Amino acid sequence: MSTHRESPGHSERPDSPATRSTCAARDGRSAADLLPTPAPAPALPAVVGTIAPDEAGEPGASLTPHIDAHGFDPAEYKWIPVRRRPRKDGWSEARQRLFIEALADSGCVQTAATAVQMSVQSAYGLRRAPGGEAFAAAWTAALQQGALKLADFAFERALMGTQEPVFDRAGIAIGCKTRYSERLMMFLLRAHLPERYAHAHRANRLPSFPPMRPILHPPRRSQRPSPGSNRRCRPSRTR
Repeated sequence: MSTHRESPGHSERPDSPATRSTCAARDGRSAADLLPTPAPAPALPAVVGTIAPDEAGEPGASLTPHIDAHGFDPAEYKWIPVRRRPRKDGWSEARQRLFIEALADSGCVQTAATAVQMSVQSAYGLRRAPGGEAFAAAWTAALQQGALKLADFAFERALMGTQEPVFDRAGIAIGCKTRYSERLMMFLLRAHLPERYAHAHRANRLPSFPPMRPILHPPRRSQRPSPGSNRRCRPSRTR
């Protein structure tokens, strides 16, 4: 009985290409059939601004996972959209979510309603509808996020100024000039740096002194002439 031993330098691993080719030739298959199947590519995220169908997810899940520029995410709230009859031009759950997201971005109800192709009156009606408490709470939170954009605009206007046209005597525009608002600058400084500029408007005032009491002089007595003072001095006659 002979025993065949392979040298360590010629041993082949079970998962080596040579082993796969030998097994494939023995079974009548090609070596490509034995290659591992690549993992499927991850799905791309949903694009913000597209209206997804209502049955795409659970009622509490956000159809648009992206967060807006101010960090607002409607999924942070207990989102319970107002139940409506399914209509093509109605307030679907997806439209309600997109309205809140647009309201947080712009801070304007008109802009948010236009973004979802609905009227402002219907948006306020949906907010007052029975069961619309969660929608109203998300509305209020979105307006608070929109106020941050207003603060950014105020900073930009204070730093960059506003352009005003310049006209000649004939009323023809000949150019423009940049005007800065000192009141707006001081308002922002007092609001964001109160420890330094809260009382800056009092620095140029004169020091305040306690009110002075009026000095009362005693009334002067009227000096009446003596009985003999009104007599004229007549020259004495010399005899």
